[in-house]
Amino acid sequence: MIICLILYLISIIFYLLTRNNIIAIKLNKAVFKKASIVFLSVLTVAFLMELSNLFADHTVTQIQRKDYGERARTDTYKVEIGGETEETLDIQVAPRVYTEEELQKLYVRAAKELEVSFLGQNSSAEHITENLNLMDSIENYPFQIRWEMSRYDVVDSEGMLHQDVLEKIDTERQGVPVTLTALLQCGTTSFSLSEDVVIYAKQEETLSEKEELANLVATIEDESREEAYMKLPTTLDGKKLVWKKVESTKTIPLLLVGTAVSIFFLYSELQKEREKKQKREKQMLFDYPEIVSQFTVLIGAGMSTKNAWKKIVEDYRRQKERTGRERWAYEEMFYILQEMQSGIPEAECYAHFVERANVMPYMKLGALLIQNLRKGTKGMWAMLEVEANQSLEERKNQVKKLGEEAGTKLLLPMLLMLIVVLLIVMVPAFVSIQI
Repeated sequence: MIICLILYLISIIFYLLTRNNIIAIKLNKAVFKKASIVFLSVLTVAFLMELSNLFADHTVTQIQRKDYGERARTDTYKVEIGGETEETLDIQVAPRVYTEEELQKLYVRAAKELEVSFLGQNSSAEHITENLNLMDSIENYPFQIRWEMSRYDVVDSEGMLHQDVLEKIDTERQGVPVTLTALLQCGTTSFSLSEDVVIYAKQEETLSEKEELANLVATIEDESREEAYMKLPTTLDGKKLVWKKVESTKTIPLLLVGTAVSIFFLYSELQKEREKKQKREKQMLFDYPEIVSQFTVLIGAGMSTKNAWKKIVEDYRRQKERTGRERWAYEEMFYILQEMQSGIPEAECYAHFVERANVMPYMKLGALLIQNLRKGTKGMWAMLEVEANQSLEERKNQVKKLGEEAGTKLLLPMLLMLIVVLLIVMVPAFVSIQI
């Protein structure tokens, strides 16, 4: 939850800084707003989930078993011991009972696992120095296991070695032979498995509090196999136990997914903006020679710059009503014409046109128009004619370049078609030669 709060505060602060232009962001405000809303929404959901989990009461006193034939379940619990210490423990709850028809097949597989697992940390049955792993059950198997041994003075039914006895009787470190017998029982059906081991003396190790608790839980679990619920212990060595189930948090995965979605959304929006800008620039460059040519003709006919501008825009509006096609360059000119008609000085309007167009040829055209207002119309027509001829040549080169690119793109399909034709012609020829 702390992570959610920190990220939430950072997001809000960053948003306020960018909104007040304290931090310069070279992004479209609408795009940044959408991406921020997506991320803050995910962050809010994660925060609410974490808050709900924090105030939820996870205290449990029993664990429900699964029905017959289902697999065992392992849950993680936090246990508060005596109100002082807290431990985390994994508790496995086996199914209630398996059907008797399955027991024989299950025993064969269980015996193979038991032959390996009962050694615990020991590497060989001929040299036992560590406590044996005498399990009272095997995961995913319905058997209750009871151990018997030939020498209870050396090892008990839980696999704990009696090191004090071993030190006395195995003074020469020759080992003490012991026969272990595992009785696998499920209901009224039982099987036996015997293993011969040699046990050697080793210094006894004391169990930790967690290990003692795990042994206690395992014993209770074994004794309650036939019950629908397994009751958890309430005390350990006189200390009170409070159990709480550990719920797996989904906050971090949700934050990661939300962040990835936000980044992807922001990237896609920026890509759309970039493609839109490139499309606009290409269209404006394509229309530039036509616009300059119209200016050259109209000004050469004696029109003022303002009237020529108005004439070009009016012709475009009539054409737009017939065809429904919008052209970026003419739309910008229409916007500037509205500024002129609202009373804004003509030179200032041409300067606005240069800023809004933001394409080099139109910047040059705007500079010529502003220069015409300041120095007069002398030589204006000649400069426009030169600009029209240059822009026409650039347009021809652009069209030629697009044609070359199209030819390059068609090279691969043509090559594939050639390969197909060759296969159609040559395969039958080779087949006939072999015949």
